Amino acid sequence: MEKKDISRYLNTIIFIGLLFALFLWSSVFRNAEANLSGFEAQISFLDVGQGDAALINLPGSTQVLIDGGEGGFVLDQIKSRMPSGDKKIEYVVASHPDADHIGGLPSVVKSYEVGEYISNGAQNSSQVYTDLKNVVEEKHVAKRDVSQGDTLNFAPGADALMLWPNEEGKKLSSNNGSLVLKFTYKGACALFAADAETEAQNRIMAIYSKENLSCELFKVPHHGAATALNRKFTGEVAPKYAVVSVGKNNSYGHPTQAVLDALGEVKAQIFRTDKEGTIDFATNGGNWTKR
Repeated sequence: MEKKDISRYLNTIIFIGLLFALFLWSSVFRNAEANLSGFEAQISFLDVGQGDAALINLPGSTQVLIDGGEGGFVLDQIKSRMPSGDKKIEYVVASHPDADHIGGLPSVVKSYEVGEYISNGAQNSSQVYTDLKNVVEEKHVAKRDVSQGDTLNFAPGADALMLWPNEEGKKLSSNNGSLVLKFTYKGACALFAADAETEAQNRIMAIYSKENLSCELFKVPHHGAATALNRKFTGEVAPKYAVVSVGKNNSYGHPTQAVLDALGEVKAQIFRTDKEGTIDFATNGGNWTKR
């Protein structure tokens, strides 16, 4: 074969390869948009049993995972809400290092390319924390520690303001040092309260006004535990929708009736993963729609 023919052959192979790569990329992008079914953004509160995990899908096939439950349940749940062929989660957020929030994250980091790992910087001596720390380091995932007042921009129009903890808050218990973040997509607001208990909530209210805390969608703190019942805080948030991430027939009695009553007092519609499985809300901005 002459040099000219070899050159033509190689150019053809390269051209075909580029077309194939473009096809794969466009398929992933189309699947991401199709997965939202006419909406621009979606939050899926994943059914991971007695734990917390939420996947946010944003335009341009951008995903944010907030916590990962305990064990391997989260992988199947993520797969059911991720665009087919998409193997990257741009942001993984760990609210605090308790097993029912980070237990599934080592398997997530092993199974997906992760763009950035975000946490409050808290550490502990548990095996699951060590496993997560090791796999994040082994895969050279970028890390960022955040505190009260920090803002994250996930995508155009999609931001998260860290309401808690400040430096004093990081000295409190693991639950009270949880990351509490206010996620907003084009004016549609969701408040993720992790496991923040009454002490943390009181400190948050001492810093932020009701106007800052009010959100249409509320991830109820600490699975609806009595220790997280703060009627004033619930009234400040004044959610239209409240989601309790909780396991079936759990031994803790979560959610407590007192928490459900407090949510009823502000006329919030209550959704529970133990009764409904994974719960989806979507928006094009302004307000959330239950799917």
